[in-house]
Amino acid sequence: MKLKNLSIIMLSLLLGIAICRPAAAGETNLFGHFSLSPNTVPRIDELSLSTAYGPLTLNVGRQELSFGPGKIGNMVLGPRTGLYAIEFAVTFKWLQYRQFWALLDRVSDKRLFGHRLEIYVGAVTLGFSEIALLIGDIPLVFYNPLPIPYLVTQALFLHNGSGISNSQANMVLGIDIKWQPYEDLDLYGEFLVDDYPLTVPAAAPMRTGGLVGLVYRGLPVGELTVEYARINRYTYCHTTADTDYVFLGKSLGHWAGPDTDLLTVKYSWDVVKDLTLASSLTLQRHGEGGFGDRWQREDGPSPIFLSGEIEDSVGLKMDVAYRMSDYAVLSGYLGGTVHVLVGIEEAIWRASGTFGVELHVQF
Repeated sequence: MKLKNLSIIMLSLLLGIAICRPAAAGETNLFGHFSLSPNTVPRIDELSLSTAYGPLTLNVGRQELSFGPGKIGNMVLGPRTGLYAIEFAVTFKWLQYRQFWALLDRVSDKRLFGHRLEIYVGAVTLGFSEIALLIGDIPLVFYNPLPIPYLVTQALFLHNGSGISNSQANMVLGIDIKWQPYEDLDLYGEFLVDDYPLTVPAAAPMRTGGLVGLVYRGLPVGELTVEYARINRYTYCHTTADTDYVFLGKSLGHWAGPDTDLLTVKYSWDVVKDLTLASSLTLQRHGEGGFGDRWQREDGPSPIFLSGEIEDSVGLKMDVAYRMSDYAVLSGYLGGTVHVLVGIEEAIWRASGTFGVELHVQF
């Protein structure tokens, strides 16, 4: 009850601040994001400062982090909120480099490091991302701000018989592309590699995922988004639960998790000047795989997808966003899903639902 009261007080304070015009504007901004949902403990999702000087941008505080072009989800990272992080970005006309250092768990010394390079070539954007989930004593070289791959750094330590071991590090790589053939159309795709065997024949399954999508803005009213994603079994899973690619029980990568694929169609439109609605339909298949799966050699190297009994689901969701001022957006969502477990003598049906309220502020 105390936590709920504190959450209401914080929401009220943010609302009060949001409707007031700041005394002065500058190159330093304050970001705030607060949410209430029955599936998540009430918390401040984002409260950070961002300052820019020339091509350099620095963000410090509790942040929302995201890598990739996806509109419904991303393979490599998020969007994921609630992470205490320091992030910087260097942006030029034809490229951008971002890097962050985030704290996942203070007790177990669990960290999340990431960097991303974007290259702009005309209407095409190429992205290269790498994330390292590290636990225990982390060598200082991992904190360097240079675009040196974490895999290379780890390989050098392993070669010298020191530093961080494979059991202490879970690393994922991603490559993505976004193409805007004309103003009203965006096409994009992303490929994730969690573990990819290089031996022939393969000694382990491919722990990979990918997505493709489009955004079309040429409709008389509104915007259409279509996105398909697939994640193989064992993807995001590591040797122990401590190094699984999760934060507070939820995936740091795509929210759907491993051993699944899904197709989402979303249509959004402005009802009036400051009010936006978005309805979405999601068709999903999910195998028995999930976080906590540990691949064993006796399981074989063959790629595993939609393992065991398959659950099909159809979900509907409605999002609404209201711009309260130039500095605040209040949003909410309501969704419901019907699930059916197939592949058995008699299908099992069940239903689930979700809702939530969010407030975003920026000064």
